[in-house]
Amino acid sequence: MATHPTHAGRALVIALALTAATATSAAALTVTLQPSSQDAFIMQNKPNRIAGAGPNNTRVRVQGSPPGTQVWRGLMQFNLSPIPTGAIVNSAVVELFQGSVANAPPPLVHGLHRINVSWLQSAVKWNNQPGAAVSPSVTTNVIGGQGPRTFDVTADVQNFVNACTIDHGWMIKSQTETGAGVNNDDVNYISKEENKPADLPKRPKLTVTYTPPPCITNADCADASACTINERCVMGACVVDALNCDDGDPCSDDICDCTIGCINAPICNDGFTCTTDHCDPSTLECTYTFNNSVCNGDCS
Repeated sequence: MATHPTHAGRALVIALALTAATATSAAALTVTLQPSSQDAFIMQNKPNRIAGAGPNNTRVRVQGSPPGTQVWRGLMQFNLSPIPTGAIVNSAVVELFQGSVANAPPPLVHGLHRINVSWLQSAVKWNNQPGAAVSPSVTTNVIGGQGPRTFDVTADVQNFVNACTIDHGWMIKSQTETGAGVNNDDVNYISKEENKPADLPKRPKLTVTYTPPPCITNADCADASACTINERCVMGACVVDALNCDDGDPCSDDICDCTIGCINAPICNDGFTCTTDHCDPSTLECTYTFNNSVCNGDCS
């Protein structure tokens, strides 16, 4: 004999259907992340130089070298924690502002290569640089003049949002780093440390348009990231807040790693064990005092 749903049963079905419809019809949102959470550059000819943190590192430099002895590479990462895990990334574009005129005849080609392991701008140098993908995720032509250069990183950002543990940002490389026809084509991009008011809008920027994941309860929005708090369901869509890592110390970088949370690394680090590194909190200037008692054989 055929059975018929009760009024209560029909009401429950209708309620669930309405809830599901609400949960799946969330409007796309756009978030602009500026500046980057960290950026740096590394120099083959100065393999122990740290050029990421501090007030004087206002440029990220990329360079090819004919003999392959003076290659420079940039590194960059953005904090994606404002975007809920499981969101659908509709578009993601990195914009870097080229602050110098390229020496080589245009066009040079620069690419963003996904970095495979974690790094810190206050510690990265050529001799400890993180591994990166051999092939670029995206390339763009770097013409002779100044101006913004854009990189479509939609696929990468979708992967990063799906699993924050693989998000280590990108290495910026010339696609012809060595060999015939390459000269010392030093190109710089304005970095997050830029402090000139007119250039603040030119700092690294990542614009992401995404559709938040649907939800019914706050529990549906729980994630494993140590960089998000207050995960909640708002009108059928997941919303999260980014963890504030500001420790109030101007002499430290405030960076969040989704596996461990806040990292507050000192901005003054010359990469040598035989110096005592000091930061002036008023000027952010770094001084390095030689200390033979802590030398570990790396200061010849």
